[in-house]
Amino acid sequence: QIADQQVFGVLTKPSKTGIFPIIIGVAGSAGWGEHHYGYLERYLEMGFAVFSLHSFKSRNVESTVGEQLTVTIPMMIHDAFMALNKLAQNKNIDASRAGLTGWSLGGGVALFSGWSPIQEAISPNFSPTPLFGRFYLDFRKKRRVDLQLLASRIPVWIRCG
Repeated sequence: QIADQQVFGVLTKPSKTGIFPIIIGVAGSAGWGEHHYGYLERYLEMGFAVFSLHSFKSRNVESTVGEQLTVTIPMMIHDAFMALNKLAQNKNIDASRAGLTGWSLGGGVALFSGWSPIQEAISPNFSPTPLFGRFYLDFRKKRRVDLQLLASRIPVWIRCG
């Protein structure tokens, strides 16, 4: 069952002391790459704590490229919300100022985590903001749609083509 799955991640806080907003990072189908960590580093520099969620490694999966059934968007959304619930217990984390960022498959996680029915069903006490996501859809390989969610409480920018 999804609820019984043990999942881990890495929490990194800025070097200064204080209470920090949190950004949960979610990798794409190929797992974590150096460029993903670069984005998390930028969030750190801006004063956010960051949590790199490891939904794949927690399930002994390296990649879901070519098949999306071993680790799915719903599994990863659940992982992210359960991580946020756990992170809320840390006295240096302000879980009321939480965001999700993701790339490819992780962008889908960031996108759908902002949908209020999902938030209310999984974790009614927290509503993380989908900050940045890249979510690719391929319709019968005829065209690629690149949906880029830059920020939620600000109008969403979507590029298709």
